[in-house]
Amino acid sequence: MLGKRVLLWIAGILAISLLVFFTGWEDIKLALAGAEVSLMLVLCLLQLGTLLLGAYQWRYLLQKSTNISLPRVLGINLAGKFIESVTPSSKLGGEAAKVYLFRQYTGLKYQSLTSLLLVHKHITLLPFLVLAGLFLLLTAFRFTLPTVVYFAFFTLVAIFIVLFLFCYRSWQQEGAFEADLSVQKSRSFLKLLINKGRKAISFLEKAATNSQQVLKVKGHCWLLFISLVIWLLYPVKIYLVASMLGFEVSLALVGVITYGAYVVSMLPLLPGGLGSFEASMAVMFSLNGLLSAQGLSIALLSRLVTYWFPLLLSIAASIYLLSENRVSIPGLSNSTS
Repeated sequence: MLGKRVLLWIAGILAISLLVFFTGWEDIKLALAGAEVSLMLVLCLLQLGTLLLGAYQWRYLLQKSTNISLPRVLGINLAGKFIESVTPSSKLGGEAAKVYLFRQYTGLKYQSLTSLLLVHKHITLLPFLVLAGLFLLLTAFRFTLPTVVYFAFFTLVAIFIVLFLFCYRSWQQEGAFEADLSVQKSRSFLKLLINKGRKAISFLEKAATNSQQVLKVKGHCWLLFISLVIWLLYPVKIYLVASMLGFEVSLALVGVITYGAYVVSMLPLLPGGLGSFEASMAVMFSLNGLLSAQGLSIALLSRLVTYWFPLLLSIAASIYLLSENRVSIPGLSNSTS
């Protein structure tokens, strides 16, 4: 499994290399000439701030059940981000790793942590979809985007709606979907598969039912606001990168392209959206006034801040957690200590 993930990650690196090759390295190097180390450091600090806000959200959700510290939550979040960054899982692999690690450090049941995960996905995904939807509406009048952006957006909306309806059904009909889950003595593979499926559905339904008890309205709104701030900071970072390189682009255009690129990168194609994010951003900028090399240079520098810098932090966090000899990290080791 780990070998497959490494190969997919290498495929992502290769995809970016091919983008650079066909776009023209000399043109990209010329576009990157305006990069300033001091501003890049400021952007990295801004990215660190968003990582801290994300960790704070998890700490807020966990505070009723455990006294885990914010630095510990940040470390677990970063370790999950490492799994997320090297697997084409639309963030699901990273979230599963977080649940596993929180289980090891808090002792909470998987069902309780899955309930928190459902709430967390709601408070992080809803603001993103709202912002992406609002900015994408601008494209009908002002900007040009490839069809894949709209396809990816409506796919994510469909996933969110299914998740919401699943939780709503569980909330409204608690216990209505309970079934006899005793293991059948039959050796039939089909019956065993159905039995496992019923257990999984029952587990998720209980988690969804419990999730409604996690937050009150005030806390829910507070965490939604934090997610809104986090997602609003992403186009700001990319706008600062474009301005640093001397390209004249509007904040509205940057917002549309930022959310469009993230929507495409969330499709489970390559680890961390490697290649798909950079390509979609370069194409969208080139469709709206910039040269391909200029658009790709913005994407490469932006990803240096939002992907590669957090990846380095996540590797360090993963090594630290493994060095404590308390846990194993899914995908990096095969057994717990």
